[in-house]
Amino acid sequence: MSAAVTRELVNPRPAALSSALADPFEGLNRNVHALNVVAIHYIMSPASRVYSEFIPGRARTAVANLFRNLREPVYLISAVMQGEWRDAWVILSRFVINSTLGIGGLLDPASSFGYSQKVRPLDQALCRWGLDPGPYVVLPLFGPSSLRDTAGRGATLVGQIFLLGPFVIPYRLTDTMVQYASLRDTWEAMEVDASDGYERLRGIYEVYSKIPCGARNAADNGLFFQ
Repeated sequence: MSAAVTRELVNPRPAALSSALADPFEGLNRNVHALNVVAIHYIMSPASRVYSEFIPGRARTAVANLFRNLREPVYLISAVMQGEWRDAWVILSRFVINSTLGIGGLLDPASSFGYSQKVRPLDQALCRWGLDPGPYVVLPLFGPSSLRDTAGRGATLVGQIFLLGPFVIPYRLTDTMVQYASLRDTWEAMEVDASDGYERLRGIYEVYSKIPCGARNAADNGLFFQ
């Protein structure tokens, strides 16, 4: 993620913290936010520190590569839905190369061949289709979202359930933990457990939601969980 995007999202201007994002579910959202803070403080953060301390860096990179590769089919569908044929070709090429030469995705030879990752979640496709973001929503573990973006995440989850069945639960939990291990410093910088943590995170998400749909790749690749 670019440094400029990181600074703006993690430390938004004061005006951005006074979020105008519709929040009709605020009571429920605050409760989910509180549960997320507990999960981050007592489970995800300690587990990620143990993971980072005892698992060698190359092994952590390989695991992160594996889960990134498993997300490529979703990005491919999203790119096709948006008519981004060039990106679709890059995503397909990455998946094929990394699944074969990359030993199932543990390695990332595609990047050395010039095929850099294109993060294209389904909620980005819905955004490009002109769907209104709708009200603010806080998701368990995944954190800030909107009704539109939640629909995109939900469609992704349905597809994963169809493919993985009951194994989707350990898959999603492990994937989220691996992502958090790489995003921990960013999330700690957002101080989501502070007294104004809820307003802060909502303001950050409003800044993110104002990024043009086709320019979200940098933020999607380095701030929120996929």
